[in-house]
Amino acid sequence: MSLNTTVLLANATFSNFVQETLPNKIIKVMVYCILFVVSFTGNLLIVWATSRDNRLRSTTNILIANMAVSDLLVPLFSTPRNISFIIFYRGIWLIDGDFGLALCKLAFYLQDVSLGVSIYSCVFIALDRFYAVVHPLRGGLSKGKLKYIMVGIWMFSLAMFCTYFFTFTLVKTGDSTRCIMDFTRIGVTTILLYRTYYFVIIALNFGIPLPIISFLYLRIVLKLRQTAVPGQAGNISSVRERQNKNALKMSAVIVSVFFLSNLLLVVVYILTIFGKLDSLSSPAKIDIFFSASFMAESSCCYNFFIYLVFTNVYRQNFRNMFSKCTSVNPCLGRLRTNSFSLGSVATVAEQGQVNVIRIHDHN
Repeated sequence: MSLNTTVLLANATFSNFVQETLPNKIIKVMVYCILFVVSFTGNLLIVWATSRDNRLRSTTNILIANMAVSDLLVPLFSTPRNISFIIFYRGIWLIDGDFGLALCKLAFYLQDVSLGVSIYSCVFIALDRFYAVVHPLRGGLSKGKLKYIMVGIWMFSLAMFCTYFFTFTLVKTGDSTRCIMDFTRIGVTTILLYRTYYFVIIALNFGIPLPIISFLYLRIVLKLRQTAVPGQAGNISSVRERQNKNALKMSAVIVSVFFLSNLLLVVVYILTIFGKLDSLSSPAKIDIFFSASFMAESSCCYNFFIYLVFTNVYRQNFRNMFSKCTSVNPCLGRLRTNSFSLGSVATVAEQGQVNVIRIHDHN
């Protein structure tokens, strides 16, 4: 899940299309195909295992599964679009008409909704670990509360990017169609308003959540330096402490990897807002945007491997499924029995396309 790089290209539009070399195209298409397979399969397995095994239905694991559902939006919606941008030209939209306009709006909207859901899932993962370690007797996040929390996370993320339904539109440029972000459609007509708008987005997605998460994990680390959990003793206390430490390590790694993966994109994003990359050549900008956005979107595939490392129950589920699938007939039957429909979730990937953003710089 990653911040919309259509925005990154706001001050980096190119007057002429830049044709990449064939080797570059082949490499980038292969990389995206690998990202799609790993991300889609890994996140689907996380959701499958969590829904199948009651031992994986702790509050932390449910929140991780919530991240996995949102991460599924990235490969499903974004990869085909990004591959088309690589094969043809960046920013070219292959589908016209009302259906093409709907896809133009939904593809970028759901991509950034995925980002918001993942970020605020990380916040509540940290909060859940905080209660488990620092205030274990207060109850923390119960499963009853968690239902409302996850609904709130999705509703907030859906609302945060609702302006995309107004700003994204299709325009004709010669013989081609492009999906662009037109800020004048929401009254953003100056550079100052444009920067303010996206600094609010940055604050909501990184500036506010990251300090909260850092504070919670700092409190957890300080608590773990002290004695065992109050009200417990001996072996029970030791077992509880080991469980807390393992869950803490897993959640901390998940959160850290997510934010580190998005760090380069945020830096490039801010530099672009202030026009610091304007002096670079168009091919250099394309490579920078591709690297930053791909690094951010690759965060969608890491949780599967982190889960394997830290969660023995998940490893058992995966081994059992793999062993049953090695026999020819049981595999299909098993997958049909235990799989479930995710609906029409979709995803996003690089977004390194060249989109025009209409801004009139009024002083």
